[in-house]
Amino acid sequence: MCTFCKTNGEPEHIYKSHSIKNIQGRVTCPLLKEYICPACGQSGENAHTITYCKKFKTQKRDRILMDSRF
Repeated sequence: MCTFCKTNGEPEHIYKSHSIKNIQGRVTCPLLKEYICPACGQSGENAHTITYCKKFKTQKRDRILMDSRF
């Protein structure tokens, strides 16, 4: 079952037809593969939403640290 498709309201026959990732951790969901992360530009087998973006998390953490210094 693909949690990405289920969360995004896709019909049951869609989200039950595949998983979000394979055993190696590569994205297999066709909808997520097409998504382009707005923070880092990743897509395809390395696709992810901004919630799971390492670059975004690092930028956010750095911004918080900079803001707390002033």
